Amino acid sequence: MKIISNFKDYYDYVPHLYGGGDPKIVFVRPKKNINLIDFVNLTSFEGVVFAKINSLRHRLSNRQDPYRSQLIVIGDKIFYYTKYEPVSKPKLWENWYSLITQEIIDKVFFSRYSWNGATDKPRLTSVINRQDEHLLALCKHVGRPVFSLFPDIYGWKVGEISPNLGEMGVASFIEAEDMYQNLSYLVGNLMKDSPDISPPVELSDKHRILKHGFDLKTSFRGKVK
Repeated sequence: MKIISNFKDYYDYVPHLYGGGDPKIVFVRPKKNINLIDFVNLTSFEGVVFAKINSLRHRLSNRQDPYRSQLIVIGDKIFYYTKYEPVSKPKLWENWYSLITQEIIDKVFFSRYSWNGATDKPRLTSVINRQDEHLLALCKHVGRPVFSLFPDIYGWKVGEISPNLGEMGVASFIEAEDMYQNLSYLVGNLMKDSPDISPPVELSDKHRILKHGFDLKTSFRGKVK
């Protein structure tokens, strides 16, 4: 797989180990949401993972001191992030999202009527590096193999379509070679019916870059023909 991007991620060195990657598989990786859907209703998708996410998000956002939520979808895996924004102590507001912890889950699902807490309380493995085949349908629906989602009054709003996975801590869960191989298979096979992911191979790199809204003056690792 050949990567065309204007930023570096933690797995970008891998194709150089294999002669530059398969040029027939092209992963155009901009950060802006270009000509994609704006909102996603997770309740319309099947799978246990979506029910867990909706339940967790509801509890996180309905506290007196709420947590904000963010999702990162990578093919058939999902990562849940939170940001604490207490109303009572605004100076404690966090300006960054971090991976949700079991401590946070236990806190928001705690029930004073039961030592075991709520029966629908998800485990950390339910929302961190959780693999679910139904996520692939979500990727095809959005039109990208990697993207972020933020809760909104209309559902979940599509954020960055290519978040920096290394900066988001994903490297601690998925090794660089595995990430590259998974994305290569996803782009080259499972996302074939989405032309924005892998443009026709007869297009030159120049046309691919222009098609996805990049400035040709920007420095790319992919050579412009």
